[in-house]
Amino acid sequence: MNRRLFYLFLSLALLTATPGAAETYEQGLEAIARGDYETALQALKPFLKSGQPEAQYNLGVLYDNGLGVEQSQEKAFKWYELAAKQGDGNAQNNLAALYQAGLGTEPNLELAVQWYTLAANQGISSAQYNLGLLYYKGQGVGKNVSRAAKLYKQAALQGEVKAQNNLGQMLDHGEGIAQDFAKAVSWYTKAAQAGDASAQYNLGVLVKDGLGTVQNYDVALQWFNLAASQGDLDAQANLALMYKNGLGVQQDDQATVYWYKMAAEQGHQGAQYNLGLMFRNGIGVTPNHEQAAYWFNLAAKQGEAGAQNNLGQMYKNGIGVPQDDQMALFWYEKAATQNVPSAQYDFALMYSNGVGVAQNYTIALKWLTRAADADFASAQYNLAALYESGLSVDQDLKAAFYWYQRAAQHGNTSAQFNLAHMFYYGLGTQQDNVGAYVWWSIAANLGHIGSEKNLPQLKALLSVEDVKAANTFVSAWQPH
Repeated sequence: MNRRLFYLFLSLALLTATPGAAETYEQGLEAIARGDYETALQALKPFLKSGQPEAQYNLGVLYDNGLGVEQSQEKAFKWYELAAKQGDGNAQNNLAALYQAGLGTEPNLELAVQWYTLAANQGISSAQYNLGLLYYKGQGVGKNVSRAAKLYKQAALQGEVKAQNNLGQMLDHGEGIAQDFAKAVSWYTKAAQAGDASAQYNLGVLVKDGLGTVQNYDVALQWFNLAASQGDLDAQANLALMYKNGLGVQQDDQATVYWYKMAAEQGHQGAQYNLGLMFRNGIGVTPNHEQAAYWFNLAAKQGEAGAQNNLGQMYKNGIGVPQDDQMALFWYEKAATQNVPSAQYDFALMYSNGVGVAQNYTIALKWLTRAADADFASAQYNLAALYESGLSVDQDLKAAFYWYQRAAQHGNTSAQFNLAHMFYYGLGTQQDNVGAYVWWSIAANLGHIGSEKNLPQLKALLSVEDVKAANTFVSAWQPH
């Protein structure tokens, strides 16, 4: 299951006091702590006049958050900047955040990087984290994942929870740092225990898969539950999978539907697709093709290939939606370009038969070939038929024999019948009665009536040894 990083801005309300500050200044900080902002403002005024950076910083915090004053990012920016220029690390960090978000000033990522760097060099953990994000994403500075990993580690060692999760993520994937699942588990655990939903989800994945730790579905389920209860979409989708497959919990289709729906309603495309499947197939819910189409449509619009293919089928057949060949063609093409073989095949058939579009054998051949190359048996059979007949392509019996053989090995009885026919008449291959007998026998065993009718006449042409050898092969044959 794909895991992701969470990028969150730092809270701007970080109040600090300088050791040895005057008693009235300390009283101002105490007033802030208890929510008495009028007293705090009065206490800070003398220190603002003397230009004390800590007082300037804390006044910036008050304006930033609208505490005791009318909220104003512009005034917050002014006071942060005064304090930052005097070297106050927290002010530098918050000034950088305003530059990054474009609050109280025009957005300027380059200046954000400069101020984050100054604060990070003073050991401000949130600045180290935020600067790491910018290096990771290459915003305002050249992308440098190794530098990002170092900054995350500096912040993580100081207890910055988001940095702990992101460092775990990079160790997990070996991105910017050597891959180490055990260390990833360690950092995820710290952040997860601090309540970070993303870390709880990421930790659940590693525990579920037994990477860097002992595999334990029960523990994975616990972490997924914690993350899901905080609204983490991936955790909700994974919970659905756990209930669907009975991993760490009793198999429960209704619970599967519940968690898929929780994630789907918040836009998780995989959950939307899977929820559509459950409504289509009536698993955990009463079958409802309209609901299936609804969820497939949402997932399809987000690029979910399976949903696009299923939606194409529903429009083609008028199931859950009005029958509409143009819409079927539209969604088949979307899925086909994402290499869904069945969509490539159905898309080709619509062009081949001129359904919903002008007939075009050239386009049909292109998509049949792609589906056939992906081992889709029906496409292989149809492609072979085109090569055998010379329809829309130069006749090529060797190519026809090749594709019939590929489809026959997958269990396509029509291909098996035609393959035997080509063996019998030596079309595209050497004449071979034994080969014909083998494939007509296999097709007959699978219920192909024409193959069954051809066997007695052919058997009369073979020796007892040939029939015995052929029957031995047929008995052992399994579709690929």
